[in-house]
Amino acid sequence: MEHAKKLLNEANESLKRADHLASVTFKLINDPKLLWVALENTHKAAINCMNSLLQFDYIYKRIPHIPEVFKEKLRLFKETTAKRYTISRETIILIADLQELVEKHKASSMEFVRKDKFVIASQDYRLRTLDIKKVKDFVEKTKMFINKANLLFKSSDRRS
Repeated sequence: MEHAKKLLNEANESLKRADHLASVTFKLINDPKLLWVALENTHKAAINCMNSLLQFDYIYKRIPHIPEVFKEKLRLFKETTAKRYTISRETIILIADLQELVEKHKASSMEFVRKDKFVIASQDYRLRTLDIKKVKDFVEKTKMFINKANLLFKSSDRRS
């Protein structure tokens, strides 16, 4: 149980960093590169929250194991854990989108800033852009997801 709580605490910390970067620091500095840092923290928060819920289910023997590969982990989360805790389809799409953006950034040959947007170019020059509105939307959706997990852990603490 401690490992699941630790993951959830890490998710909360990453979300605080992302929220501060998107709502305070970006306004002061106005550097679109900060959008990427905020998105990375949002991604870390969402993944840690998903992992904490999977760990929670694993501890209580609701799932047999937690896969190592992200796609398998997301599939397991979608089919079992998300249904059990009524986590919306939108949240699962959010996690997949965040993962895809991080993977595209790792594989990208180029990134640049244009008109208050952070642009990621793939090998075949397909562009993905990040602006402050998109990042804040990711942060808000992740915040709702993590709040749901926090409530779940609090209610399980009261029962034990």
